[in-house]
Amino acid sequence: MAADTSSAPVSAPIANVRDWPSEDAPEWAAFHFNRCWPWLEASLAIQPVQTHAREHVWEEIASGRSQIWPTPNSCCLVEINTYPSGLKAMFGWLAGGDLDELKVTCLALEKHARECGCDVFAVQGRRGWVRALEGFEDAGTTIVKVLRCPD
Repeated sequence: MAADTSSAPVSAPIANVRDWPSEDAPEWAAFHFNRCWPWLEASLAIQPVQTHAREHVWEEIASGRSQIWPTPNSCCLVEINTYPSGLKAMFGWLAGGDLDELKVTCLALEKHARECGCDVFAVQGRRGWVRALEGFEDAGTTIVKVLRCPD
């Protein structure tokens, strides 16, 4: 069963899979993953090294390790981790599409993270995200040196 997005405001996140009856959740997630894949693929393509192929990203969603948060013109993937210290964090690890929609999605994700008892909400991305998202601060830099090219 596909979600009806015809009356959704352009910038509003489409209901998350957690709001759907469990028997419809896999189809809902697959529909939005396939629809949003071009934006996610574009985000992966700008990374200096490829960490995930399409099937890897889908497995993260299908297994429940990551949640998909789609809008009509964008998508964000998050996971919630609890660290040995007890810190609970929502981590946005892949997003693509319309920036204005992603900003609104981040507000909804922050609310969801609080509801889930998260201590922090972190987003991985290029430096421009620090300017784009209110209340976030730069928490470090990841640098990469490619040691071998994949076959």
